[in-house]
Amino acid sequence: MRYWWVNQNQTFRQEIAGGYLWSPKRNANGARNPFYEFMREVAPGDLVFSFVDTRIFALGIVTSYCYESPKPAEFGEVGLNWEAIGWRVRANFISLLNKIRPKDHIPPRRSGTTSCPGCGLFPTMKAGPDFQCNEALCIEAPPWSHRILTTQTLEAL
Repeated sequence: MRYWWVNQNQTFRQEIAGGYLWSPKRNANGARNPFYEFMREVAPGDLVFSFVDTRIFALGIVTSYCYESPKPAEFGEVGLNWEAIGWRVRANFISLLNKIRPKDHIPPRRSGTTSCPGCGLFPTMKAGPDFQCNEALCIEAPPWSHRILTTQTLEAL
C-alpha cells in the first residue's frame, strides 16, 4: 500500500460523492506536471488523504488503476483552463467526523527551513522537500498519519 495526498479545494464534493479522483494531464500552459503524472502510479489498495481548506476531510482506498477520462461534467465552471481529457482513478471514501488539521500535529520548524510552496504547512529543507504537497498527489505519508489510521477507520473503507 502507498499513501497519497490530494488537495481537493475545488472538486472535493464532486469527487468524494462520485467515488473518484480526477486530474488534468498537463498544466494550463501545456507543460507536464509531475504531480499530475503521479496519478499514473496509483494502484488499488492505496490510501488517499483528502485535504480541503486546511483539514483532512476524508480518507479513501483506491479501487482502480489510473485511466484516461473526460473532465467530469459535474465540475461545471471549476477548472475552465483544465484539459478536456485527464487522469482518473476510482476510490471508496469515508468522511471523517473529526476533521484533522495537520498543522496542529507538526512539530515546530527547525532553523533554516521554509514552508512547502504547495500549502505552506510542511517544512522543507534547503536541500529538498521532506514532504511534497501540491494541487495533485504526493507519494510520502506524513509522519503523523499513523495517528488517524485505526483498524476501525480502515475497515470502514
